[in-house]
Amino acid sequence: MARFPSRENDVAVLAEDLIAGLGEHTEHFPSPPVATEVLQTSFQAYKEARDAAVRAEGMARDAYDVKDQALDELTEHMKANLKYAEFAVNGEEGKLNLLGWGPRRSAKRLEPPARPRDLEVARSGKGWVFLDWKPPLEGGDVAAYKVQVAHPEDGVWKDVGMSVETQLMLSDQERGVDLQYHVIAVNRVGQGGPSNIVRVVL
Repeated sequence: MARFPSRENDVAVLAEDLIAGLGEHTEHFPSPPVATEVLQTSFQAYKEARDAAVRAEGMARDAYDVKDQALDELTEHMKANLKYAEFAVNGEEGKLNLLGWGPRRSAKRLEPPARPRDLEVARSGKGWVFLDWKPPLEGGDVAAYKVQVAHPEDGVWKDVGMSVETQLMLSDQERGVDLQYHVIAVNRVGQGGPSNIVRVVL
């Protein structure tokens, strides 16, 4: 059994076939419930409405193109006047607010990190030590941490390791001597102050 089409184009094709068939074969279909003339009128009304919709759709696309062009022009004009206004009042917020505008956002100032906190010896053994600490609470973002070691008697600090995390395992350390460690946070701007010092004999 045939199924009535769901697509609009298929309905239109079937309508044409139905109208033609009813008109040409009245011997088989002498009295349809909807007269062929009425069906033809209905089909013609549909085609006119379809064509009008297609024309309207094209006009709508054209209208949106015109709207977009007008918006682009308006945007450029507004930007020009706002740039002028910023210069005219030297970026003064109160005066720019009169135009529904505001001062430019200043770029975040880059700065070195602050001191790492709470450095401690988490574990240690013969020639190795595991250090951990907490990140700074202030200053710029941390890119990495530099760990330094020194002998208490001379206080000369030497780089001994780098970490992007708040912990580091150091091996091959001097054994049987008093060592002290601290950590410094660094980023591309510079480095902050050292953390507290921890001392250990490995």
